[in-house]
Amino acid sequence: MHTLFQNNRSKFMKNKTFVKRILWALPVIIIIGILFWWKSSGGQEQQFTMEYYDVFDTVTTVTGNAETEEIFREQAEQLHLQLLKYHQLFDIYHTYEGLTNVKNLNERCATEAVKVDQELLDFLLFAKKMCVETNNETNIALGSVLKIWHDYREEGIKDEPNARLPMQIELDSAGLHTSIDNLIIDKKTGEVSFSDSKLQLDVGGIAKGYSVEKVAQYGKKIGMTNFLLNVGGNIRAVGSKLDGNPWKIGIQNPSTQDQSEYIETLEIKEMSVVTSGDYQRYYVVNGKKYCHIIDPDTLYPSNFFASVTVVARDSGKADTYSTALFNMDYPSGVKIVEDDPELEAMWITQNGIIYYSSGFGEHSEKK
Repeated sequence: MHTLFQNNRSKFMKNKTFVKRILWALPVIIIIGILFWWKSSGGQEQQFTMEYYDVFDTVTTVTGNAETEEIFREQAEQLHLQLLKYHQLFDIYHTYEGLTNVKNLNERCATEAVKVDQELLDFLLFAKKMCVETNNETNIALGSVLKIWHDYREEGIKDEPNARLPMQIELDSAGLHTSIDNLIIDKKTGEVSFSDSKLQLDVGGIAKGYSVEKVAQYGKKIGMTNFLLNVGGNIRAVGSKLDGNPWKIGIQNPSTQDQSEYIETLEIKEMSVVTSGDYQRYYVVNGKKYCHIIDPDTLYPSNFFASVTVVARDSGKADTYSTALFNMDYPSGVKIVEDDPELEAMWITQNGIIYYSSGFGEHSEKK
């Protein structure tokens, strides 16, 4: 009897220990089950898109992957706020309280050295370096000439029958004050000054791409691993699409006579695509189109190509070189691209002929 009781008691204790183990393990089992259900019922990342209309006078699109729309919206808004910061910093038409921007420099640097923050200092150093590298074809010191063309273009768009071209004497006079050497940057003190009192900066050919690259890097810092940033055609891809494939980028057809909207489709990961063209911002004088990209050599709108597309890892460099290549003939431009392993390009002439750099096809959907 005593032995029977001990055996039953032993069985009971074993069962009790087993039950305890089950109870301890139950929360873990539940958590695993919840995670399995979450993953199988839509917990995976999804693709979302946000649009903004208040930076760099163009449409900004952020497309990316996130677990929920709320998470994506928060991340996209952080990118948007960063773009707004750069928009204000590089603005040549407006000032902002508490901020020293490019407009402030144009107003003050002729008479005094102006202290700027590190963000603006770094940009000016980059822009000056790019001007030298492109042999002056992308020159932020061309502001005095660009302002003349801007004023005539705005007037011509409003009243096309009476649209006019600037007088050559106006352009030549302004062209005397466009040397990048007269932009003085003191890296030690963080001060900027102009050694030519008539120097004016216009950063339109480089600032947007530079900003896109900075914001893309910021996106990575806040945990975004797969997204596409498109600021008015300045495109930067980070990571891949939801299915792991490259992002697809359509290159707009510059011809209004051709029915096809895109002339080329690219597939990119961790790359930038920037196009400069004559088909969006222009005005017409006596039946002839004059685009907004001004050739520093002639001080007139460039007419070598209808568009030039550059593929590069860095969006600031891609933006710089799309402008520079647009301002030079094909033999000069293709030599620059072939000598630089970081660049690939596609040129479309006014009559529709297309030229490619030797490695451009690696990015094409047709490869």
